[in-house]
Amino acid sequence: MPFFSDIRPLDMPRFQWAVALAVLIAAIMPHVVHASSELAGKWRATDGSAIIDIAPCSAAADLCATVIEETLKPGEPSSLGKVVIKDIRKDAKKGWQGKFVDGKTTYDANINIKDNGQADFRVCVMLTLCDTLSFARMP
Repeated sequence: MPFFSDIRPLDMPRFQWAVALAVLIAAIMPHVVHASSELAGKWRATDGSAIIDIAPCSAAADLCATVIEETLKPGEPSSLGKVVIKDIRKDAKKGWQGKFVDGKTTYDANINIKDNGQADFRVCVMLTLCDTLSFARMP
């Protein structure tokens, strides 16, 4: 064991900490990947207006929904390439939660994944004015 013989007693706590951290990360990562894979991927709006890609954001635990394709009506502003829902994460009690982005304003968004491969994105303003957008998972 030449590798371990090079470690001095003062280095041992640091080495043990590094091993413990590596074991912890290895134990947690399958659960993070599994939870996000439930929602991650490409989704087409059921009205055909857009396709979003749900993928990890800069923070490892969060997901973001980015518009990757859209069909606009005359005069509508484009959201192509923009993150429209950020900070998506799964809450043990409330399910999937995130923030719908509208310019500089964000609104609470709830995401309900159905058994038929559809997801409803419900966005509410002050808990009373709500709109639901339905998306279907793409192959």
